[in-house]
Amino acid sequence: FDPRRRVPGTGVFDYLALARLLWPGAGTSIGEVVACKGALYDRLLRPLLVAALNVEPPEAAAELAAAVLRETLMVGGNACRPLVARDGLGAAFVDPALAFLGKHAVPVKFGHRLRSFDFDGHRVAVLRFGEENVVLAADDAVVLAVPPVVAVSMVPELPAPSEYRAIVNAHFRIAPPAGTPPIVGVIGATTEWVFAYPDRLSVTISAADRLVDRPREELAGTIWREVAQVCGMGEGSAMPPWQIVRERRATFAATPGENRKRPPARTGWRNLFLAGDWTATGLPATIEGAIRSGRRAAALAAG
Repeated sequence: FDPRRRVPGTGVFDYLALARLLWPGAGTSIGEVVACKGALYDRLLRPLLVAALNVEPPEAAAELAAAVLRETLMVGGNACRPLVARDGLGAAFVDPALAFLGKHAVPVKFGHRLRSFDFDGHRVAVLRFGEENVVLAADDAVVLAVPPVVAVSMVPELPAPSEYRAIVNAHFRIAPPAGTPPIVGVIGATTEWVFAYPDRLSVTISAADRLVDRPREELAGTIWREVAQVCGMGEGSAMPPWQIVRERRATFAATPGENRKRPPARTGWRNLFLAGDWTATGLPATIEGAIRSGRRAAALAAG
């Protein structure tokens, strides 16, 4: 522990108290394990965990918080360096995946929604795409990577989370002022994280159910005033062109009850495997969790 790196207003014992959160009891909430108050909570723990869990920490699953802390703060600064998809998630993940599949002559079909399965004993026998059906060979395997609400409609008696939390994003088409950091965390405001790109400023607000029904213009104005202040442009700066994106079902609610509903990659059918950040990855609904779930499902399918 380096006292020079403490959050202002905290002491050694504030950090030692967090040790209880690293290996909590199964099925407990963060609020049952540590006190959700004080300078360390307000300035470090809450911003980190709301961003990772997308739920207010007192009600969140302590097991998921522990996994986040053990893989970030507990292993040093190099594990806490955020990676930003500068050109968007498509360029970071989708385009490389499509290029890889194309290189290996794997066909990809868009606008081709899977509607249902036909089962034959302990295996999936047919994929039904509306007007087209695909009959599976004996050694074919299926990795189902869809939202939980879709998965439960296709797979009988599949356990899955059924409660969700929202995320709100705001985008302002303006070049950031010189010297604006790539990422700024904001405390005590509607805005939580500001991301500076060459041609825009973007904002992410997690656990945002309270904001999804607010008028768009009002919400954009509130966020812009905060962004302008944070970036040193002054409260009176004219709001540039903007866009608000509200996703009501951004992630499953990372509470102990919902976490218990997450299914493993392996299903009751020997050739059907699940992937997605909502499956039992050991992490919250994050990109890291989604990647791990995909690797696990692919390994099982390749078997």
